[in-house]
Amino acid sequence: MRSEYKFIFASLILLCLVVSMGAASADDLDTVQEGEVSGGVDVAYSNPGAENGELSYDIPEDVQNVQYAGLFVDCYTAGSSNTVYGSEANVSVTSNGETEQIANEMLVSTQGSQDGTVYTINNHTTKCYADYYMTYNLTEKFQGVSGKVTFNVNTGALEGNEYYNKIKLIGLVFAYNDGDSDKICYWVNSGSSWIKGDSTDTSKATFDVGTISCEISKATLDNFALSSIDGLYSFNGKELEESTAYDEGVYYFKYHQWDVLDKFTNATNTLVYAPGEGAFSFRNTLSVLTVTKHTPAVSVKLGSEYDGAVFAGTNNVLQLNLTNKGESDTVYIVDFYVDGVKVDSTEIQLDEGLSSSTYLIDDLIRPVTADTVNGVSTTKVNYTVIVSDKDTGEILNQSTITPTLWYNGNLGKDLA
Repeated sequence: MRSEYKFIFASLILLCLVVSMGAASADDLDTVQEGEVSGGVDVAYSNPGAENGELSYDIPEDVQNVQYAGLFVDCYTAGSSNTVYGSEANVSVTSNGETEQIANEMLVSTQGSQDGTVYTINNHTTKCYADYYMTYNLTEKFQGVSGKVTFNVNTGALEGNEYYNKIKLIGLVFAYNDGDSDKICYWVNSGSSWIKGDSTDTSKATFDVGTISCEISKATLDNFALSSIDGLYSFNGKELEESTAYDEGVYYFKYHQWDVLDKFTNATNTLVYAPGEGAFSFRNTLSVLTVTKHTPAVSVKLGSEYDGAVFAGTNNVLQLNLTNKGESDTVYIVDFYVDGVKVDSTEIQLDEGLSSSTYLIDDLIRPVTADTVNGVSTTKVNYTVIVSDKDTGEILNQSTITPTLWYNGNLGKDLA
């Protein structure tokens, strides 16, 4: 546990949020991208802490199309809000041995303040205090790209200005589809949310989830704060402390990944943050919420008891094998059809990864004919099982067999 101060301050975060006491608060992080994909949402980053830096990322082999590729770069140019400082930043990407320039930025401004005001430099660059924050939507550039990609940020002096530049963040959010049945929702919040250390201000990132009708199996929050001292965080009114991943980097950098499944709400979700103890200031820049929906899946195999044959003059037994291929325990509804008529409906519960064998009875006694006795029968029986998810009613899989109807003269006889 952290200090008692943290507990008191975390409570103050929630109090300030509820009562809105009128203190000037920092800008909130805005949602810049949201969507649903079947493949995954990767968050990659580096904290160079130097004038030049790079970030490498391996594009997954199963990518069919890229829904979102967002690049985020932050440069600290020193001088507080002093406008005499300026630098140049060249941003490029290398893939398949070829390098392409993304942008060449002039990081200089005639405006500046020490109150957290965010100034617009161009349509993808802002300045807050002494930091320039750049965002690029590279989705179209990454369609069809495979293998390893490397982003490079190189800075240099700008004539007529004092030069100082340290790169705090090169970050990538990469959301893609791979064609399977997974359903992964994501929200990307970005900006410069600066709070003075000795204030009681808080700020937040809001994720408007809406209504998710199915079960959630995973909820993860990735957050980047570009400050020397970490902040205090809460999610939906509950204090965030233990991270599943944490990196304090080498230069004004605090990265957390939290498992927030137990704090997630099927509505609006809010991350609230404030400066930690002893901090001069705190600036949050990038927060990504990823939610994996429960996607039930099942393999189905139906077979007759006697090597593909069924018999006249008796009932018939079929064997059904199910395997839970989903990500969590699931209750399945198995509907059994004989020649297009539903004759049974069974509920089967299976834990993730487990299998079961079930016997289904076709109790219709079909007449023995000359064809079935003489082995020339062409009559077939159509058996189908349809398996659906009990919670949603969604059909997940099915299996059909059409065995030939024979007569077995040995049935009911003692051959001992």
